[in-house]
Amino acid sequence: NIKLLTYQPNNDDANRTVLAQKIKDAADAGARVINLSFKTIKSGFTSCSFLFKNDGVNSSTLARTYYYNWNYPLVRDAITYAVGKNSVVVASAGNTNGFIGETIPCESIPYPIYPAQYSNVIAVSASQQNNNFVDGWNYGSFVDVNAPGRTNSSTGLWSTDLNNSYTNNISGTSFSAPQVSALAALIKSINDPLTPSQ
Repeated sequence: NIKLLTYQPNNDDANRTVLAQKIKDAADAGARVINLSFKTIKSGFTSCSFLFKNDGVNSSTLARTYYYNWNYPLVRDAITYAVGKNSVVVASAGNTNGFIGETIPCESIPYPIYPAQYSNVIAVSASQQNNNFVDGWNYGSFVDVNAPGRTNSSTGLWSTDLNNSYTNNISGTSFSAPQVSALAALIKSINDPLTPSQ
C-alpha cells in the first residue's frame, strides 16, 4: 500500500529556495521516505593544479568555470525539518565528477557531495554485477550503503521508461538511491514508528 508523491523543483533560484520548500512540502504531505537523486551544485570559477582540455578559457592559468558541490543552508535545514517529521531522507552519492558539458571539476574521487554528505541522510553509492564497484563513481566515508547501479560496464539496469516502454540505458547512483528508498518505504510500511536513524 505504498504511494508515490513526485516533486520536481525545476528552475530553482540561487539559494535553492524552491528545492528546500519542496522537501518541506513532501514531509508535510506525510512522505515517510524522501529520495534525493541529485547533488546540489553551484557554478563557479577556480584554478586547478592539473591540465584540462583546452576550451579556450584562460588556458594560460588553467582556470575554468565549472560546477562544484555546494552546501545550501536552506536545503540542509529543510532536510533537518523533514527528518524531524519522521521522514527518512535518502540521497545519491554521485557518479564521476568528470565532464559536465564542456567543463571539468577539480575534485578527485572520493569527494564529499551534498545532500548525501549530511549525517541525517542515507547516502547511497552504486555497484555493478558481481558486487564490483563502478570505476569513476563516487564513494567515501559518508556513504552508508551500496545498491545496484548498472549491470556491467556498458549496460544499465532495466526499468520502465516514457511512453509505456522499457529501457536499460539508466545507470548511476541516482538510480541506486531510489532502490534504497523503496526498501526503506517497505520497512516503514511494516513498522512505521521506526525513526529515520533506526
